Amino acid sequence: MTKLEDIIDHIPYHNEIESFNYDLVVDWAINLIKNNQESENIFMLTSFTKPVDSQEIKPFLSLVLEDLDIEEKKGKEATLNLIKYYLLKVIELPSEDTLNPLYKLFLERDGFGSDPFELSYFYFLYHSYGEIKEFNNCYYIEDVSPASIDLVSREKARHWLANFRNIL
Repeated sequence: MTKLEDIIDHIPYHNEIESFNYDLVVDWAINLIKNNQESENIFMLTSFTKPVDSQEIKPFLSLVLEDLDIEEKKGKEATLNLIKYYLLKVIELPSEDTLNPLYKLFLERDGFGSDPFELSYFYFLYHSYGEIKEFNNCYYIEDVSPASIDLVSREKARHWLANFRNIL
């Protein structure tokens, strides 16, 4: 289950996440009203029924972000900051679940083509967790074992952050 804090962290990046779940925006808007943050645009968000049509809700979400003085993130800088956020989650608690958003971003951003954000290793780490869970072995990445996968995940996340921090 997605925590409300995670939803709030991702909302400014909604245009950069192809697999963004706009159903969560309705829940977020309801929570805003419960916390006495009201506007015509927020009420409009709460009126959408699930499953939400992303093309219909996007303009209203943009208006709400503007109402709340939350900058909508777009482009390469937004993607890099989103990757940074996900990698900090991997460092905190490496798992298949915390690698899943990086796996999805890799696929969404032409992963097997140019891999502009150098996420391919995290794609393979994601699959390695599943392999270890199912077979207690890892064939995707040499030198990764059930005993070392968490450490390797943290090291690779730190390495990526160290090499890309000047871009952020």
